[in-house]
Amino acid sequence: MRKLIGTVFVFGFGMVAMWTTMNFHLVKTDSYWFVVRKQEVRIADCFVDIEEWDDTEWDKHPELKESLVKAGRSEFIPRKPAEAPILDVLRRLGNAVQESSTQRQ
Repeated sequence: MRKLIGTVFVFGFGMVAMWTTMNFHLVKTDSYWFVVRKQEVRIADCFVDIEEWDDTEWDKHPELKESLVKAGRSEFIPRKPAEAPILDVLRRLGNAVQESSTQRQ
């Protein structure tokens, strides 16, 4: 009976570990560790260390970039110089819309 309980426990633990691996990214930066939900169920990129990634490495992982943006963690993605002013304007417009909606209430 003890072996059966142990086998069921190990099997259950393996199932939970596989589900977690397929549905979440574990991301490590120079000072943070955090978990981000994947956009697509797959086993790739279950653990990523983005401390020393350059633009070419980021271009190899578009799903991770999308997951970080949707989770509100886009500050870890390096921006190209041409994108920075456009994103700044969009951020300011978003803040202005948010402020005006709170003032109406």
